[in-house]
Amino acid sequence: MASFLKSLLLVALLTAASPVDAANISLRASAVSDVYRVVLVEGIIDTGDAKRLEQLLREAASAGDKPLAVWLESRGGDVDVSMQMGKIIRSHRATTFNGYCASACVYTFLGGMQRIAAFGEVARLNVHRPELAETYVEHPTTYGKSQLMILRDYIVGMTGSDDFFDMMLKIPYATPHALQLNEALALHVATSVVR
Repeated sequence: MASFLKSLLLVALLTAASPVDAANISLRASAVSDVYRVVLVEGIIDTGDAKRLEQLLREAASAGDKPLAVWLESRGGDVDVSMQMGKIIRSHRATTFNGYCASACVYTFLGGMQRIAAFGEVARLNVHRPELAETYVEHPTTYGKSQLMILRDYIVGMTGSDDFFDMMLKIPYATPHALQLNEALALHVATSVVR
């Protein structure tokens, strides 16, 4: 399994793009993996990406010959869209993998039934509190609290615990933290890891 994941990581890195708008979401079938039918998400997560992900996961599921996986290669983006994408991934019972996955991308990663985290020179899960939380720390409002509770409820729904939410809120937006292997497992961000 480890060699398969390393091969998948290499292919994802070699095919990665850096679009400036919405994420580039594509279906990478047997050419990438002989185990999974893989949907690759790369770039900034934005409006319309949840709909595109849903479409591609349906296409992949209709082939019916392999379990579904979503490979994430993103520095983040829209928090609400990221949570929508995580719910879509969960509804398809897909596995998630990561290359460089930061900020709101991690919320999408949490959607995997199995969340297989890669750790290495370029593969990581970078976390920090969302911009909304930065504002809330300085100027608490009822609206800000309600929005943070939506995120908290989502995280608890995906991981079964609020430990990750509590830890993330302590990390300033300007200084992201790369989760370590033991943290990812202890916080239920990952269900298994590969180096």
